[in-house]
Amino acid sequence: MTEINDTDAPPKAKRNVKRRPSARRKSNFIDRIKVATVLRNYRIMAWIVGVPLAVLILVAVPLKYLADNPTPVTVIGIAHGYLYLIFIITAVLLSLKRHWDIKRTLIVILCGTIPLVSFYTEHVVHKKVLAGEPGW
Repeated sequence: MTEINDTDAPPKAKRNVKRRPSARRKSNFIDRIKVATVLRNYRIMAWIVGVPLAVLILVAVPLKYLADNPTPVTVIGIAHGYLYLIFIITAVLLSLKRHWDIKRTLIVILCGTIPLVSFYTEHVVHKKVLAGEPGW
């Protein structure tokens, strides 16, 4: 009894098949997700990042210097840092989906670092994406 492995198998015939232009092409991750999904994720993250940043600047920093209590700054600051990384990812995904240039993407990302500006930026981006206009 002999064993058959892949090297003993006869070569497969290559078929020259022309694909129709309408044939489904491989798509990347950005092509498969919907604009509404990416926009929703961006809006959620803008609020999730904006609220702790506002609390950090308006409540925790005054507590640190006026009441000598640095704990809220440490806790909220670390949480905001990790959440901001997720915000950057969602903003980049939105910019890739909407084909923004690098300048527009950086403006949207940097607006997430200024307290209370992330809310306004989220509003403007949301309005422009729904209108089909370029982002910021």
